[in-house]
Amino acid sequence: MTKNKAVMQSDKETEDCDQRTLIGQPPHNHWMHSSNPPNFDLTRPEPPHYPFPAGHESITLETNTTPITISPAKTALVIIDMQNFFLSPALGRQADGSGNKAKKQLLDYALPAAAAANMQVVWLNEDIDEMPASILRGFGFVRESSKDIKTDPDKMGKPSQLYRGLGSDLGPVTLEDGAVIQAGRLLMRDYWNTDLPPDLKRSFEHGHDIDQPHVWTHKNRMSGLWHSSAPCAKFLRQKGIRTLLFAGVNTDQCVGGTLQDAYSQGYDCIMLSDACGTTSPEYAKQCIEYNTERSWGFVSNCQSFRHGVDTMLKHREAKN
Repeated sequence: MTKNKAVMQSDKETEDCDQRTLIGQPPHNHWMHSSNPPNFDLTRPEPPHYPFPAGHESITLETNTTPITISPAKTALVIIDMQNFFLSPALGRQADGSGNKAKKQLLDYALPAAAAANMQVVWLNEDIDEMPASILRGFGFVRESSKDIKTDPDKMGKPSQLYRGLGSDLGPVTLEDGAVIQAGRLLMRDYWNTDLPPDLKRSFEHGHDIDQPHVWTHKNRMSGLWHSSAPCAKFLRQKGIRTLLFAGVNTDQCVGGTLQDAYSQGYDCIMLSDACGTTSPEYAKQCIEYNTERSWGFVSNCQSFRHGVDTMLKHREAKN
């Protein structure tokens, strides 16, 4: 009986012991996994400073699978395609649609959290320069009546598919305040349709005056990290950023494409699911989130991000 009790006690001590496992190769491409409580440390502390060097600040973030620890100094919030074209009611976007719901989560939680943590924010938007036909096609065809164009008389009045794609003139649109403006050429930079909605633009402009200024960069593919020479990829390398929080539209297209390329290039990928929106069927969103949390990285949300930052700030105050 005594022997069995001793064995049980030994088993409990093993369970309570925190087993730490180095994943990857130091000094720049590694994580640390702790077993009790379960946690992935993504801050890449250099040996012998495991788990953290002195004076190190970090954010613990709850995810759908296991908590993770990230370094605000090595992390960027990447906001993809939150432009008027995808969000403005003037172009028929629903004010309570998934894109605008994601925008609200950004404004209420994620952007204030990034500012409080002095974290880099990257706005990554469309620009169609040098896009191949395979991508142009996806934004291009509309159905119009052939009676509106010169065509074969035998086909008069029958619907026809015409290319009205990227770079085409969207013409005038009426804003919510009644003002009429020219929307500009579809998804080309420096036009209204590619600008940020007013509330996000205010946040971006405010980001010019902080210690870690916001940056705005462009992409000419679904993914903003499709190539090592892409502007976003160059910027992240220059800043020494290794961890990316993803937000934007559409979850299963430009957000998902950028996240997968980031994963393939060795970045830590965290999707803030409630800051991502799409008009695709629900299963498309579920597919991206499923693969993100099981393979490409982690899935979290904006309130968890805000809570993690607040906890870090409380620890800072306690030390002071």
